[in-house]
Order: sequence, then structure tokens, then C-alpha cells
Amino acid sequence: APDEEFEEYLRHLIGDKSSGEKNE
Repeated sequence: APDEEFEEYLRHLIGDKSSGEKNE
């Protein structure tokens, strides 16, 4: 389902941002 793919896409974006903030 497109919604599931969209959620996974957002999770990757949020995950990258979160890990980036934690590293800094």
C-alpha cells in the first residue's frame, strides 16, 4: 500500500535527522 511505503519513507527521514542530532 502507498501509505505503508510513505510511512517507511518518513521513518527513514526522521531516523536520519534524529541520529544526526544525537551525533552532534
